[in-house]
Amino acid sequence: MSARSSKRSRGYPYPLVLQARLEALTDDTPPPRLLEPPAPPQPGISEEAFQALIVDLAERFRWLVIHNADSRRTEAGVPDLLLLGGPSGRGCLWWELKKQGGRVRPEQAAMGERLLRCGQRWAILRPSDWDEIVTTLTREG
Repeated sequence: MSARSSKRSRGYPYPLVLQARLEALTDDTPPPRLLEPPAPPQPGISEEAFQALIVDLAERFRWLVIHNADSRRTEAGVPDLLLLGGPSGRGCLWWELKKQGGRVRPEQAAMGERLLRCGQRWAILRPSDWDEIVTTLTREG
């Protein structure tokens, strides 16, 4: 028995959670309509709270949100969020999140340049970009 199958037999929910999330992305029902834009983040919001707002909105609009909670185990500069799917089901966004005055590290800028050269959509986003974030998550893909 492989280590992977033994983990599944012990009740690790990861494959089931991922399967449910992928099924939600392929659901044919239309995504929700945004009747009223969400309130912008409060001044001085932390990066973690800012990220939580984005993740909540993204998941409501069928984005599969991938975030590595322990960045020590990834390549330096990998963006905070990878968002896949969206309203059209075809979106792919790499987003580096910063609090309003946060600095971009050289590794993050270099990774962003690599992603852009590969044809990916990469951005550094701050709370002041809230209107752009809402528009991208609710209308694009």
